[in-house]
Amino acid sequence: MGKIVTPYLPADAQREARSWMASGKPAFIKAPERNWVEDGCPNCGGVGCVYVVFAARGPLHSPPASEVGTYFDGDGQYGKGWYVVDRTMGYTCPECKGRPRQTGRYVLPPKDVPESITRLAKLFGKKEQLRR
Repeated sequence: MGKIVTPYLPADAQREARSWMASGKPAFIKAPERNWVEDGCPNCGGVGCVYVVFAARGPLHSPPASEVGTYFDGDGQYGKGWYVVDRTMGYTCPECKGRPRQTGRYVLPPKDVPESITRLAKLFGKKEQLRR
């Protein structure tokens, strides 16, 4: 298991999360695991963005049956349990400005992406070429 990093948020994400929380609803930062990118951004783990989950309600004792849910371990403000997700929002990482270092093991340089997609399409039996 890799190192879990709780990223810091850009100003717009902080404003939206504070506004949501002022209405009495919880908001959680999604913390990336850093074992999949060797030299990724120390804040977002090499993804280029950070995520906030805006929860509608919770905590619940079990996962919601017909709604999207997320589990939270609890802290001093919100209890441990399942939360019903209203939405998950992605924001440009304030550390790397959405341009994570491209030297990690599993991050392809942009010029290689179309070729890789075409190879995958052929591998899975697609006869038509994907548009570049």
